[in-house]
Amino acid sequence: MIQSMLKSANIGQSHALAFKKGQIFQGRVVKLYKDDIAQIQVGKLKLVAKLQAPLSIDNQYLFQVQPSKEQTELKILDRVKENSSMNMGNSNKPATQIMQKLGLKSTKENLELTQFFLKNNIPFSKENLHHARQWLPVEEGVSKGLIAFKLLLTRGLPFTYNSFKAMVALQDETPLVNHLTKLHDSLEVLQSKSASVNQLLEKLKFIVAKESGVGLSQPWDDGPNTLTAMKQLLTMFGLQYEHDVVTSLSRGERQIQNDTLKPLLLSTLSELGQTPMKDGIEHIINRLTGQQLLSQETGSFQQLILQLPIQLGSILTDLTIQFNGKKQNNGEIDPNYCHIIFNLELEHLKEITVDVKIQNRVMNITIFNDNRRLDLIIASLKPSLVEGLEHINYKLSSLQVVNGTELSLGPKKESIVSRSSFEGFHGVDLRI
Repeated sequence: MIQSMLKSANIGQSHALAFKKGQIFQGRVVKLYKDDIAQIQVGKLKLVAKLQAPLSIDNQYLFQVQPSKEQTELKILDRVKENSSMNMGNSNKPATQIMQKLGLKSTKENLELTQFFLKNNIPFSKENLHHARQWLPVEEGVSKGLIAFKLLLTRGLPFTYNSFKAMVALQDETPLVNHLTKLHDSLEVLQSKSASVNQLLEKLKFIVAKESGVGLSQPWDDGPNTLTAMKQLLTMFGLQYEHDVVTSLSRGERQIQNDTLKPLLLSTLSELGQTPMKDGIEHIINRLTGQQLLSQETGSFQQLILQLPIQLGSILTDLTIQFNGKKQNNGEIDPNYCHIIFNLELEHLKEITVDVKIQNRVMNITIFNDNRRLDLIIASLKPSLVEGLEHINYKLSSLQVVNGTELSLGPKKESIVSRSSFEGFHGVDLRI
């Protein structure tokens, strides 16, 4: 089932924290070796680099990536004095130094953005600062905008306004199904409906279960039903739309299938013009795009981010799925090693997060929920879970319920943007 989702989500390549021309970051020299080799620490990461300039151990420096045909080269912009480190009281000094080196004014906005990038060990360029300064005031929440910048730069995602809006939209705490239901109700009362609007309305009726006996109102009480429903939703949402467009164009085909949710939203958006529904449609498109951007492949590792509306009993809710795994030599997902997080809002238990870690087919499950009696219910169901897992050659190692104040370890709004990252420098060859 996960394999099917990964294929449907059109996973792309990630270039997490890849060095690019003009980027700046702060690093500390940790060790010096023979032949002018040094170990440099950037946040929690350590890099080995060839020195072609005098550096001192335990000192911090501001580095800028230089263009090079052979390998990545780093220029030393300046030394960061100890009392101006980001961990010390005077945190403005490194940011001010960068402003001077880049020829930028030390405005409040520039300094705050630069401090944020330095504090989070995010390589950034003069161009990044320019765009960030323009985009940030547009959004309501500055903190959401900063998180969006961090996601774009640490994932190597396109640093565009559309990508930025997608990352901001993903942080919306309102369930996606609420936005879809609101859009359905707004479209239904339109006096004049185009063909695209009618198609979109029919699609939304299925997704938000407005018609009894179809779509999400079908029972989700066993494996086959769940699998069928999720595959239908994945196809219906149009998360593979851009991939299909590129494939069709490469084949010389002019007719592109556009009867899934995302292309229908795009078509309706272009037809409606300036109406109260426009912002709502754009927001849904951005949330879908955000899922696509965060569903990526980093080397042999694959990550899937999905948020699907499902109906459980009388409640219509969002099911958020995060999957981190790796590919085998044949390209298939390795079922022996993976990490899956499920999050949804239930009628009586409210928000619940299930964290599943699998190592060598041994499973450790942690359930986050604020209901004090849930552990008793789980204990009664554990024997049937153990038996079911054994039938598919898995072993349950631990099953625990975490509640109360510890619930903050697995909230929905953080699970998408904060707990779904493969951050790090990969395959770096440095010359300073």
